[in-house]
Amino acid sequence: FFFQAEDGIRDHCVTGVQTCGLPIFRLFVRFDRRRRFASCLLYWPRDAYHTALRVRIEQILRDALGAVESEFTTVFSESVLVRTHFVMRLGPDARVDLDVRELEALVARVAEPWQDQLEAALAAAFGEESAAGFVANYQGAFPAGYQDDTAVAMAVSDIRKIDELETAASLGVHIYREPRDPENLLHVRIFNCERAVTLSEVVPILENMGMQVLTERPYRLRRADGRELWVHDLGVHHAGPSAIDPRLSGTRIEAAFLAVMNGQIGRAHV
Repeated sequence: FFFQAEDGIRDHCVTGVQTCGLPIFRLFVRFDRRRRFASCLLYWPRDAYHTALRVRIEQILRDALGAVESEFTTVFSESVLVRTHFVMRLGPDARVDLDVRELEALVARVAEPWQDQLEAALAAAFGEESAAGFVANYQGAFPAGYQDDTAVAMAVSDIRKIDELETAASLGVHIYREPRDPENLLHVRIFNCERAVTLSEVVPILENMGMQVLTERPYRLRRADGRELWVHDLGVHHAGPSAIDPRLSGTRIEAAFLAVMNGQIGRAHV
């Protein structure tokens, strides 16, 4: 179960694969007989290792396997590869028939530099020709905190929203929920192409909508064309009797929020 008898042989084989110039992310997964635990061995480049990435990979493995708890051990040796051993305690919805090679490929993609991932995602979303303009304009625009907090799919969505605002308005908002968030937690993502938004402006509006602001993550983007843009991500708790589904009610909430922010209706009418 813990691969102990095979560790030495596997170490030599995986290192040999790396020195031949073949893929250097290798994942091995085993389950115990009762399917209560999964043992995952990941070999990956030493120069790619850092704590934030290890945490992301651990979460990916947990989600893929349906684990409720996990722990890890990382071994550094003279090899160019690091070996991280994740032990997953599986939950009632565990998935034991997953495609390990597909999961391995996902881990490898996540380990790519964030900017490289963004460029690939922009090409997929807009086509290579249109994406080239976005890539040039947003090269180096996103601060480190934004990259740590934001998946590339959300970054593409932000770029799309900002592009729309520059031709129509300066203020925008997006209501969403992260996959692992509880039903009473939402995110209000505010975009401003002119200035930073203050909490004193937005908190009273959200409170009138029955939302309590729990967290704020502000980001200032500096594009290659010299334009500065602001993105604010607010984590809010909704105290209503029923959960809000952003897919059904998000557009209505966004419209009401913008109407108040733009002075079209008073706060009391929200």
